[in-house]
Amino acid sequence: ELGKYLPELITDDPIEHYINLLDDCYQQITASLKKLDFESFKKRQDHYDPETGTNLAWVLYHLAEDEVHHRGQITLLRKLYRREMEGDVM
Repeated sequence: ELGKYLPELITDDPIEHYINLLDDCYQQITASLKKLDFESFKKRQDHYDPETGTNLAWVLYHLAEDEVHHRGQITLLRKLYRREMEGDVM
C-alpha cells in the first residue's frame, strides 16, 4: 500500500530533510512508548486484522525484525551515498 504514496513522500529535498524526518519519527515513537504500561503491549487491537486481532508487542517485534532484514540494504545505500558525495567512481 505504501507504493502508491511514495511519489508524494520522496521529493527533490536534500538528504538532510529525510534524515530529519526519520529523526522526528524516532523521537515521536520513543516518547509514545515511554507513556505505555505493560498491559498496553498485550491489549488486543483489531485495526490490522479484525478476525485475528493483534497487539502492540506483535507490531513492535515485526518492526524490529523488518529493520534487521533491511539493515544490509540501508548500509549499502549509505555507502553508495557517501561515495557519490565524495565523488568516488565505482
